[in-house]
Amino acid sequence: MALISLTELIENASHFGHRAERWNPKMAPYILGTRKSTHIIDLKETIKGLIRATELLKAITKKNGLVILVCTKKHLSDIVEAEAKRCGIPYVNKRWLGGTITNFDTIKKQITKLLNFEKMETDGSINQYTKKDQSLFQRELQRLRDNLGGLRELSRAPDAIIAVDQIRSKTVLDEAHKQNIPTICLIDTDGNPSDITLPIPINDDAIRSVSFALSKLADAVIEGKTELVITPIRVEEEKPAVTKKIVHFKKKPSAEKEDRREKETHPRTHSKK
Repeated sequence: MALISLTELIENASHFGHRAERWNPKMAPYILGTRKSTHIIDLKETIKGLIRATELLKAITKKNGLVILVCTKKHLSDIVEAEAKRCGIPYVNKRWLGGTITNFDTIKKQITKLLNFEKMETDGSINQYTKKDQSLFQRELQRLRDNLGGLRELSRAPDAIIAVDQIRSKTVLDEAHKQNIPTICLIDTDGNPSDITLPIPINDDAIRSVSFALSKLADAVIEGKTELVITPIRVEEEKPAVTKKIVHFKKKPSAEKEDRREKETHPRTHSKK
């Protein structure tokens, strides 16, 4: 991954935090100072967070791990979808359904339902229903796409989660914490870093700021996938079949048969006196 400079972060307005009265005291180590009643984020801490996060993502994806990107802010929806598709990971950009991680079996059924509905729409089998049923079908299909469209490829619980805005993503982070799943989160000065495995202090509202950070994280995922370690399956060479020589052993004759054979061979020796 290319080096991250302070200039790039400043140009993308990554250093602007929230108003000073809205801050969370736990974010104090990540705050450089205050300017016009607005907290200024220490961008050196931002760079440290991005580096640690990218190293974690590369390590996970290098082992074929699964990462999910979550951001439910409406004005960031397109950016989240674009970056997730670019690096090939599942995403949620509209609404996080509670239990997506902790109750994955139920969510998996909903994903299967979405795929079946889309198949019916594609092959035209939906046309055999009445117009009223088709209207209900389209409404349900749109709901499933909004909630689960980005998770259609999700087959199991993730190995890591990338979230934007700790406060908006609290449900996601709580579920991940219960399942011991590492979390990476873009967090502003009003957030709580203690709930996150790897916090990245940054302006989590500005489109340019979030886009810049997510592009770096997506690059790390792509880099990890290109270095994917595939364990080769060892195939043993087939050994030629060994033909065993069957040896037939003659049974030792019993004492009675041995005596009878002796008499037949030497009749005079065994004649009566």
